[in-house]
This record gives sequence, structure tokens and C-alpha cells, in this order.
Amino acid sequence: WISLGPSICYIFDCISHFYCSIDAFKNRTISITIVIAYFTTFPIQNLRTAYTTVLQEWLRVSCHKAADTAVVKAYMDTFASISPQLLEFVINMADGNGNTALHYTVSHSNFAVVKLLLDTGLCNADKQNKAGYTAIMLTALAAFNSDSDLQTVLQLLCTGDVNAKASQAGQTALMLAVSHGRGDMVRALLSCGAQVNLRDDDGSTALMCACEHGHVDIVRQLLSVPGCDATLTDNVIISFFIKLDSTFIC
Repeated sequence: WISLGPSICYIFDCISHFYCSIDAFKNRTISITIVIAYFTTFPIQNLRTAYTTVLQEWLRVSCHKAADTAVVKAYMDTFASISPQLLEFVINMADGNGNTALHYTVSHSNFAVVKLLLDTGLCNADKQNKAGYTAIMLTALAAFNSDSDLQTVLQLLCTGDVNAKASQAGQTALMLAVSHGRGDMVRALLSCGAQVNLRDDDGSTALMCACEHGHVDIVRQLLSVPGCDATLTDNVIISFFIKLDSTFIC
């Protein structure tokens, strides 16, 4: 981080103070004139350069599959030493596809770094990327290698909205886990309050998804949830019972 130069640290320190000034303005403790002053003391181009440089460096350090937790923590400690607002700003920075460090680390199943991010209490776990997915939704594809990984996943699920819907098709994390046959994630999501009767944009429920993909164990798992409604129909009036072969769960 030191190699990025003191000027960038200074600029982001100014950004941190700018965020603080915005909060203070909202609380009516300073005037808008002071807020504007923070933003006009350095060229906009410098801000863009600093933003791009820090974004690239942060993603390089934190988002690859073999990211080193010690290095990531050192960067986070540096950000926090400048200001908590800077740490919050950086760890939630997104690339051109809308992916944050949390998106990437979950996708890579790098749960040691995921935990570092979550432990700050500053991660926006509900931020959607351009494909419409949150980090919670990406757990449907993540691989657990230990009990500690599972505990970190549960921590993530408790941090954000497990019932949020993807912007493109309206699927929830539960539907995605069901579609990929992830019984372990289905259990985790249900334990954290995932709702079984929510529908996507086509009107399908998690139970319908399980039937369509032939995941017998997950069908049984969902049917065991109190309140699971097997009589719901989707937008083309295809009910659970029509989709379900008569011998499917016998």
C-alpha cells in the first residue's frame, strides 16, 4: 500500500473527511459551504486517478483465489488507520461488473478473507453486481471445506437479506441453491430465515425448482418446512403436482 504513494493516501483521507462532512451536514452540525469546501480543495482528476489506483490494487490483493489473509488484513488496517469511513468505502468498491471483494471471495470460496471482510461490520452484503446477484446468492456455488467455512457462510447469511431477489430473474439465494443441488446450502439458508414460498419472475418457487431439476432429497427437505405450499402455481399455471411425476417421491 505504501507504494501507492502519500498523495493517494492524502486524497482518500480527504474523501473520508468529505463523507464525515456529509454526515455532519445531515445532522445539521456544519453548513453546506464547509461540505463543498472539502470537495473543491483538490482536482477532480486526482480523485479519479486515486479511485482507479486504489480499486485496482485492492482487487489485486483481496479478490484472487489464493489471496493472503495476512496481506489483506494489513491493507485493511492501513485503511482503518486513516479513517473508518475510508475502510468502509474501499471494501465495498466494485469493479466494472459490479463485483466487490465480497462477491469475489465468496465465489472463490476463500472464506478466511470473507470472514475478515465480515468482521469489520462494514460490508454491504446486499449489494448486487450487474448480473443482479449479491454475495449471498453466490454461496450457492461456493465449496465448504471445513466447519469454519460453514460458520463464515452462516455469518454472511445473517449479515444480509437471504430473501433478496436477483434483479434479472427474481431468483432468491434459496432458489439458486436448489437449482444447483446444494442441500447443504439449502439447510443453511433455511436456518437463517429463507422463505420457501417466494416466487421468481416466472412465478416459480424453490420447490418447483427442485422438482424441475430432479433433486429428490431437496424436494423432501423443502416439504418438511412448516408452511411450505405445494399447491402454488407459476405464471403459466403449472403447479407443483403437474411438474411432479407421480412416482417421483415414492
